[in-house]
Amino acid sequence: MLGNQHREQEELIEQLQVDKDMTESEATAQIDRLLMEIQELNTTKVSSDKEKEKRMRAILRRKLKLIEQWKQKLESMHNKHEKLKGDHVNLRDDFSKLNQEKLKLTNFSNGLLQKEAEADAILMKEKANLEHCAMLGKRQQKEKPVEAEKERAALLQSLQTALANSPEPIPPFLASMNPSPVASTSSFTSAQPISSLKPPPVASQKPHSKHNEKA
Repeated sequence: MLGNQHREQEELIEQLQVDKDMTESEATAQIDRLLMEIQELNTTKVSSDKEKEKRMRAILRRKLKLIEQWKQKLESMHNKHEKLKGDHVNLRDDFSKLNQEKLKLTNFSNGLLQKEAEADAILMKEKANLEHCAMLGKRQQKEKPVEAEKERAALLQSLQTALANSPEPIPPFLASMNPSPVASTSSFTSAQPISSLKPPPVASQKPHSKHNEKA
C-alpha cells in the first residue's frame, strides 16, 4: 500500500515537471487529447469505480501540468511585457532627445546660412567700394596733371604780374618762365610776354637812391 502511494507520488512529480519550451501548438494538442480521454471516460463503461478514479486522476494530473506550464508562460510573457514597456519608455526618451538635438542642429544650420548671406552681402559691398575707389583713382590720375599745370600757370602769372607792378627788376629765372600752354588756353592767351612785364626805365638814379634811403 505504501509502495503504491510512493510510486503515484513519483509519477505525479514527474508529470508536473514544467516544459518551458513547449509551443502553443504542442499545448493545444495536449488539451485536445485530454478532452478526448475525458469524453471516452464518460462514454465507455469502466469495469470498476477504482479504475475510473485512477484514469480520472491521470487526466487531472496532466491537466494540472498544463495549467502550471501556462501559468509560468504567462509570468514569462508578463515579465517580457514589462521589460518592453521599460524599453519603450527609454526609446521614447531617446527619441525626444534626438528631436531636441535635431532642432538645435536645424537652428545652428539656419544661423550659419544667415551669417553666410550677411558675409556675402558685406563682400559684395566692399567689392563695389573697391571698384568705385579704383575708378576714382584712375580719373584722378588722368585729371591731376592738367589741374596741377593749371595751378602752376596761374601761380606763375600772378607772381609775374606782381613783379611787373613792382619797381624792382624781374629776376632772370622768372623772366625765362612762361605759363603752360595747357592752362593758358583761355585766360593766358591775352597775357603780355615776360619781356613786356619789365618796369619802364627810370629818368635818373637820384630819385631811386632817395627811395632806397627812405626804405
